[in-house]
Amino acid sequence: MRIIKLHCLFFIASVWLSHCFAAPVFLDSIAAKVNNQIITDSQVNVRAIQFAKQLRAEKVTLPARSLFLKQVLEMMIDENLQLQIAQRANITVSNSEINAAVKDVAARQKVSVAQLPSIMNKQGLSYDDFLKNIRTQLLIQKVEKEMILPEITVSPAEVDTYLRSVENSNQALYLYHLEDILVGVSDTPTPAEIEAAREKAEDLLMQLQAGANFKTLAVAQSNSDKALRGGDLGWRTLAEMPDIFAAQVIKMKPGALAGPIQTPNGFHIIHLIGIKSDPHKPNTATLRTRVSEMLFQQKAEQAVQIWLAQLKAQAYIKRYPLH
Repeated sequence: MRIIKLHCLFFIASVWLSHCFAAPVFLDSIAAKVNNQIITDSQVNVRAIQFAKQLRAEKVTLPARSLFLKQVLEMMIDENLQLQIAQRANITVSNSEINAAVKDVAARQKVSVAQLPSIMNKQGLSYDDFLKNIRTQLLIQKVEKEMILPEITVSPAEVDTYLRSVENSNQALYLYHLEDILVGVSDTPTPAEIEAAREKAEDLLMQLQAGANFKTLAVAQSNSDKALRGGDLGWRTLAEMPDIFAAQVIKMKPGALAGPIQTPNGFHIIHLIGIKSDPHKPNTATLRTRVSEMLFQQKAEQAVQIWLAQLKAQAYIKRYPLH
């Protein structure tokens, strides 16, 4: 089960941007110190360019540059902490694993592996940087697989309970396209932290109800790992989404908002983009497998967030003004 996706898959075809991310002045000043390692402004700007291109391709209006860079930096801090764990635990990635991932990227882009360097060069991208990104994401996957996933299980009883929660809905065999904004809290939040998160979520909901763009707010404000994808959760059946979301979705029409929805990791605002019939209505065995995988994924994502919060609490992290 992959918990952290290969971010490079989403921006393999990106080009340098116009407007505010067009030709950034790459300063070598420090953006953050993470224990004994540093993240530079230029590194943050390069990653911001890559993500911004993908978001613009999806017609997402970018938030204020300062907010966008902050989101990118926080993602990079998370990555850096996990790479430090990999180094201490002697976790490595082989050339064969990198080559397999590169083949996967090429297949998704419907080109040959041999074509990738020239395609990137024409688009102003570095093939070496692409390979480094591949290696980074593979290492993160291995760290999470070794440190977190062995402790996670999903029992048949949990699958039964979930299926009972949606089986009586006549909408159970439809697909729903959702977006999500998470205002997160720590794994042991104080009452004051919970109330502050609730108030922020309510303020974001008011902005959305007044016409603010959901994806733009998600990129700028969401604490979810889907933030830099505009909060997009993709198309899911009721059985493939958290049951607390499903309970809201069955009452919603396309375009509707719901929230704030309180969960252990914070307050969510969801946006239903569309509904369509599921062309691949699963049989019972397939549905149980889907639900089991979904519940595993939910537990894993929550465990990763708790683990990252603990790593951050134990680490020395100093953030500097971004340029």
